Amino acid sequence: MSDQIRPSWLFRLIRWIVVWCLLPVAVLYAAVAIWHPEETMIRRLLSRIRTETGARIGYSNLAISLRGGLIFKNMTVDMAQVALLADAEQSAQIIRRVLTANRVAVTMAWAPLLAGKAGLNLDMMMYSGRLRGTAQSPLINQSGIVHLDLQWQDLDLAELSGDYPELILKQGRISGCGDLVLDPDRTGGPVGWMTLDMRSLDYFLTEQVSGTLGFQSIRHADGKIFLEMDRYRFEEFWLRGDTGSIRISGSMKRSESIDRTDLNLELRIHNHGVGESPDPKQYLPVKIRGTARKPVLEFLGMVLESDFDQTWF
Repeated sequence: MSDQIRPSWLFRLIRWIVVWCLLPVAVLYAAVAIWHPEETMIRRLLSRIRTETGARIGYSNLAISLRGGLIFKNMTVDMAQVALLADAEQSAQIIRRVLTANRVAVTMAWAPLLAGKAGLNLDMMMYSGRLRGTAQSPLINQSGIVHLDLQWQDLDLAELSGDYPELILKQGRISGCGDLVLDPDRTGGPVGWMTLDMRSLDYFLTEQVSGTLGFQSIRHADGKIFLEMDRYRFEEFWLRGDTGSIRISGSMKRSESIDRTDLNLELRIHNHGVGESPDPKQYLPVKIRGTARKPVLEFLGMVLESDFDQTWF
């Protein structure tokens, strides 16, 4: 008797799951695939983002993933920025590309809801590498502040320099992580910290700089940078090359132009062979003041003022 009841009970359970669970989901996905209501919602959202922040977000294709998230193909983000003209007395507004990604997947992050925050998981294929992380914003306080917890791996500096031509290093790969805060009411960019690991750089300093410092090339760079309100701060950032390594500490004041960036840096230049570790007791101390266009170098009791035709890096 029990053998006859059990199949009937299992059949009713399976039918209940199919009718009330799987079928509505299938109907929902079919409706979305036919009418694409997400297109209208995203267009309205992007229009609001552009109105409130000035960010212009474009993409070639939008789809809903099986996890209920959104997948953007060929996404670009452009921002309106104020740029100083050559005479440094006038400014103009320009449209600047700040992001180019082949694929961006966005899903809901549920854990931040426990802390009263809205959260999104981000997964981007960009610059021949990958960036993953979360973006969180308070639900109650509508301040627009966004907290980013990000990790990036093997971004191509050559492709990245296409959007950021002011980058000094334009060849190699960059990985790292960061904890950043974006506040739309505050100028100057994000604040927080990031770690960087740059490999295969193959960058040679100018003859004027290498002759002064005795350091010719940069093959690897790594360390931690703090992004503060008005400056970038280095505690222990390393440049490593064929003839030694340089430890950098100090700060660089934020500026619209790298040529006008104020420098307050202390360098320890270690001479050693490839694969050898620097001796912490043997180094040449160098202080750099002034701006990137007109740096002032202090070492061995001498002060050298430079007026290079190009950025001294």
